[in-house]
Amino acid sequence: MKKAKLYARVSTDKQDSSVDQQIKELQEFWAKLNLDGYEVEYLIDENVSGGTELFDRPQGSKLKDLEADSIVIAYKKERLFRNTINALQIVYKWLDDGVTVYFIENGVEPLNLSNPNSKFIFTILCAKDELEKDTTALRTKLNMKFRKENGRTYSSAPYGWTNSGERGTNGKIIEGKLIPNPIEQQVIRNIKHWRHI
Repeated sequence: MKKAKLYARVSTDKQDSSVDQQIKELQEFWAKLNLDGYEVEYLIDENVSGGTELFDRPQGSKLKDLEADSIVIAYKKERLFRNTINALQIVYKWLDDGVTVYFIENGVEPLNLSNPNSKFIFTILCAKDELEKDTTALRTKLNMKFRKENGRTYSSAPYGWTNSGERGTNGKIIEGKLIPNPIEQQVIRNIKHWRHI
């Protein structure tokens, strides 16, 4: 039996609604295609960064060796790929092997890279997705470095410290600072003392 693989991915456990939304979109899109004779499998990678290559993901690995006449559907390219070279290598192999690829954002027409303009646009859009990933990662790294160097909170407080500051409407601390927790600091001093006894 021919197989259809419907793929969704979210990066963090704070994106639960995103999983539900992607699954809903995949179900509706599959119904719209109105294709018979396919065994449909939903592949959901949760808490998986886009920086993890597709075939290294728990569910994405099931897309590695697809037979001819298989179908792959994802909501957007960036759910499958965040690396341009990786995207091009995998997609071209799929197409060469007779796999049909759909991205819901592009409508009910399957991906076709035989046209030079389509190939160019697909490559540019993949590069854009990779740029967004890399820019976000760099911005996050620099922000955390700045916060750490300036004694501001950048994660949950380590033992011996407390996150201090006003909480916003989302419950998160705004412009928080790490301040010593007297009780936990005493425990740390005791441990250091006992180590030398």
